[in-house]
Amino acid sequence: MAILKQIISDRDKTRTDLAEIRTWKDDRLATALAALSAGTATAGKGPQVEAGGEYQASDVYFLGILGWVVIWTTIWVIEFGAQANLGLLGGRGHFLTFLLPPQAVALLTLLWNAYHSWKNPKYGSYETEEKVMVLVGRNAGLFFVGSSAVFVFASFAIRDLGLPVSFSGFIIYETLSIICLSFVLLLYSIPHVRDPRDLVRLRHFKTIPFTYAVSFFLAGLMMVTTAALPEIGIWGI
Repeated sequence: MAILKQIISDRDKTRTDLAEIRTWKDDRLATALAALSAGTATAGKGPQVEAGGEYQASDVYFLGILGWVVIWTTIWVIEFGAQANLGLLGGRGHFLTFLLPPQAVALLTLLWNAYHSWKNPKYGSYETEEKVMVLVGRNAGLFFVGSSAVFVFASFAIRDLGLPVSFSGFIIYETLSIICLSFVLLLYSIPHVRDPRDLVRLRHFKTIPFTYAVSFFLAGLMMVTTAALPEIGIWGI
């Protein structure tokens, strides 16, 4: 009996609510429908991490700078300490000219990202970070195709123009660029569903090898550029 009374009561309440809804104006009805649609769209997605969280990535970029210093220290040791004579520091005495572009690009990029991450550690929503990751992957793919084309063109230019380029040094820098770029293109982490923090962490960690790849690519190009310049003293610019 109690259940029957509850059903009759709910039916009467529903009838009353429907009668009230019929009296609503269009703008109130549209607002209610929008709220209902939003609730339906988010149902079943599970808990979501809201945008506006913080991730302190400055330490990641400082580690990237340290790694860059270690790499170039190793190059110096190989070139001078081991007396390998691979021509890893440019040609025709244009030592500073060779070093400036790759070092400036790498260090300025990493330092700026470290500063920006320290100054503003907040990140966006999952959708925003997902779009950024798609952009990073697309740019890395385009850079891979472009750098491969330039690599082939430069190889033929070195041969046809007879430039005094250390071909072993050129190959080493371009190979390092492709290796670093591989870490950007490959998926070596699966972000947690609906958690933007995982995407933010992955984006920052992929920025480091991407920066390395661009800088090593510039180092390879500077091998060709310095070989085309007039020969000067070893400390000349």
